[in-house]
Amino acid sequence: MRLALLFGSLTLAFLLAVWTTQVPKPRPADAPVAAFSAARAMTDIEQIAQAPHPVGSAEHARVRAYLTARMTQLGLSPQEQAGPLSPASIQRLRKAGGDPEAANNQAINLIGLLPGKDRNQPAVMLMAHYDTVVGSPGAADDSTGVGAVLEAVRAIQARGPVERDLVVLLTDAEELNLDGARIFFGGHPLRDRIGAVVNLEARGADAVAPPCSRPDARPAPPSTCSAAPPCAPMAGPPPPPWPSSCTSRCPTAPTSPSPRTVGSAD
Repeated sequence: MRLALLFGSLTLAFLLAVWTTQVPKPRPADAPVAAFSAARAMTDIEQIAQAPHPVGSAEHARVRAYLTARMTQLGLSPQEQAGPLSPASIQRLRKAGGDPEAANNQAINLIGLLPGKDRNQPAVMLMAHYDTVVGSPGAADDSTGVGAVLEAVRAIQARGPVERDLVVLLTDAEELNLDGARIFFGGHPLRDRIGAVVNLEARGADAVAPPCSRPDARPAPPSTCSAAPPCAPMAGPPPPPWPSSCTSRCPTAPTSPSPRTVGSAD
């Protein structure tokens, strides 16, 4: 009897653990207006992540203009907040092949506000960054976060007036040195009114990729390098190298050792 109860308890605990870790299925574009729809968010992601848009690039300016228009459509009355890039950001962007001078050595945040019924309560902030590294369109890091913020605001508005202010902060130059966040929390008037922050950022999106499949990938070890073409140019600070005998070559189809696991980098 005791074994039966123990087995039943363990089975129930297992089923509960499985049930509580399930994520909701993505909702389609025709989901109820007050519901969050992944398909609707994807419409913005596709517009934002068309190409790499690091600070100072023409694509970066296009994305900022697009987001300003979208925030205006959502009634957020967006404003720009410009601030200086840190010396480390300027150096990192130049080293990666970017042009900080094209951005006047500045980062530009986009800030929107959805007023609540009780303006005296601490505000809630939804936050994501809209810049990317030089070599990636940033679909996951962080166009997905930006698209989710915009869709969340739309769904929240559809439910009626909010109880407290909702602040939307789309930061710039996050990939360089978190400059946008530093600029906002360093002195923006809304800073002291924030009671909670929901920051949507890419984390743990690992994927297996062959060495040198990304601009910042390091070469494969000597055992697979003997007859391989040169690696792609490095973007940004290179990762630790393999031994000097394999500093400039990588395989096209490595079989041993296992391919490098690539994760999100900020």
